[in-house]
Amino acid sequence: MIGLSLDPQGRLLQLDAVPPQVEDNLSLTAPFDWKVLFTAAGLDMTRFASAEPQWVSLTPFDARASWTGSYASATEVPMRIEAASWRGKPVFFRVIGPWSKPERMAQSSGVPPGPLVVVMVVLALGAFLAWRNFRAKRGDFRGANRAAAFVFGGAWLSHLLTTHPVAALSEAGVFLSGALDAAIPTVTIWALYLAFEPYVRRRWPQSMITWSRVLSGGFRDPLVGGHLLFGVALGIGLALLNSGGRLALGQYRPVTNAGLLSSLDARGLADSLLTEMVSAFLFGMLLTFVLMLLRVLLRGQWLAAAAFVLLGASAAFGDVHPVIRAVGEISFFTLFAATLLRFGGLLPTIVCLFVGNTLGGFPIADFSTWYASTTVFVLVVILALTAYAFHTAVAGRPLFKAGLLEPD
Repeated sequence: MIGLSLDPQGRLLQLDAVPPQVEDNLSLTAPFDWKVLFTAAGLDMTRFASAEPQWVSLTPFDARASWTGSYASATEVPMRIEAASWRGKPVFFRVIGPWSKPERMAQSSGVPPGPLVVVMVVLALGAFLAWRNFRAKRGDFRGANRAAAFVFGGAWLSHLLTTHPVAALSEAGVFLSGALDAAIPTVTIWALYLAFEPYVRRRWPQSMITWSRVLSGGFRDPLVGGHLLFGVALGIGLALLNSGGRLALGQYRPVTNAGLLSSLDARGLADSLLTEMVSAFLFGMLLTFVLMLLRVLLRGQWLAAAAFVLLGASAAFGDVHPVIRAVGEISFFTLFAATLLRFGGLLPTIVCLFVGNTLGGFPIADFSTWYASTTVFVLVVILALTAYAFHTAVAGRPLFKAGLLEPD
């Protein structure tokens, strides 16, 4: 078995080869010429010096080698090459950069425990309030059921798109597994919606107007179209904020791993879009519930908004770059607070998250690359959503007054 990882230019990044379980020919073989793998990786071997090996292959080996150096470019990025061979054949090769992490060793998640504790407490409060409202028969049960059904369908379809079904009875287990996986976000969204809907409807009902109309089938409502346009515009702003944060942290990647996987076929692309949609629903509901809790506790809209932003900025504590991270988190949560309180509420918040994460998570690049079809498809999806929102918002009215473009 041989596994290869290549970059978008076809250069070798990783090699793993498994030798035969039983060998008949035990004669000595000549050492492997490592220059072959350097050439496959697009590296100049003269720019690298021998070093002590550090990375260990899972497969057996009888020779190891390591080099340190840099790419032949204006930017001297330090690189490390690790390799191993078995009886004159390569079994292990890695191009290791400053960003590389050992995948078989426990790594710190980089997430401070404080935000995780806050999320767990919020979910526990959501479950409690949902159960309380359910027993009191208080809340929009029809809306909660419709939102949960929509998310369940999207999550289940996303799971099925990642499978390769065959004509076998065991495929029933695949469908059942997908249903169980989809049940987790479905139940979470149902509980969060039932938990915050009565309080939000009583304290700032304007944030639920278009959401309620969508759940009732009012997709052609002009106000719904206007709030969709707000969501798309704010989502583009969110994507720019995400890109700016990555540039400030020096973590910019023109093509993300998720984007590359989704570029391979239409099923992967559809699965990624559905995953982004479910995540937008879940995070949008969670943000709305947190802001609702803060408003109930602090008794003031602007005070709750300020606490909401500060709570989001707390994720920067303990980060490697706390100032940059804090600026980013404050910008993100200010955007979300403004969307929830001033730009339509829940519906544009979900659209903003979907558009922002989609533009930030897919490879938006020039049209000469091999993954340009993904770029085109993602842009078409966003433009189609924008066109639908604009057409709905104007409610069939002409864009220009009669005679506006006529000569005097």
